[in-house]
Amino acid sequence: MVVLTLTRLFFYFYNHDFFTGITGGEMMRIMWGGLRFDLAAAAYLNIVFIVMRLVPLRLTETNRVYNRIADWFYYIPYSVGIIANLMDTPFYQCTNARTTAGTLSEFAAYDNAAGIVVTHIGTFWYFVPIAAALIFLLVWGYRRAVVRPLRMKNRAVEGALRSGLLVLGFGLVAIAVRGGLQKGRPMMVSDAILYVSRNRDMPLVQNTPYTVIRTVGKKITIDKLEYMPPEAAAEVYYPLYTGGDAGGMDRKNVFIVVMEGIGSGLVDAVNN
Repeated sequence: MVVLTLTRLFFYFYNHDFFTGITGGEMMRIMWGGLRFDLAAAAYLNIVFIVMRLVPLRLTETNRVYNRIADWFYYIPYSVGIIANLMDTPFYQCTNARTTAGTLSEFAAYDNAAGIVVTHIGTFWYFVPIAAALIFLLVWGYRRAVVRPLRMKNRAVEGALRSGLLVLGFGLVAIAVRGGLQKGRPMMVSDAILYVSRNRDMPLVQNTPYTVIRTVGKKITIDKLEYMPPEAAAEVYYPLYTGGDAGGMDRKNVFIVVMEGIGSGLVDAVNN
């Protein structure tokens, strides 16, 4: 949780010019709402680790191989979450929004998506040591935690207690994923609006792992609107001007085309 909070602060300071005018009280409210989103993201990322740790068997404490596997199910998903937040930090300046599953699907459609990633890593190379430092902090903090083994003389009572902890763990995960004990629907990406004074500040409350996970499988559909047939629209306004035989040209047919993102990675003609 501390690491995710640090990535949020880094996101804010790196993109400070996009979030000007935030008061101290507004920032406290943003951080409080961000904690809710971070808890949900942590629950999603650590679900396998939580299950492995709460299995009502003593091997969770005695089997070294089992424990090493469980440890890596903590390190890897959490590290992916850290990297996702950091990668989204400079990318936010291109979209003004957190990355979603739809964004990743569109990006994966590019033939040279891997090349673009490598290029951006070279451009924003200083994010690499930052990610390494945060992952180191994550591992260091985890290894510093002390978990006392659960031992009871009555194995039946011990088994019942372990089973109870498993149920409790599932309950806490469900609460975290829902975003709390509120009635009605669970927390959504758009609920970040509850903690900001301006819509533009919503990405500060959200985190990228959550926005990606919560938008998997969700497609945005736009209804096709047809107000009138093309023939009727042409009678109202026809965008093409063909000129005539008489009178000649009055040199008012000059227009300017503004293109954004004309790099070789996006425009095939540049590669010819």
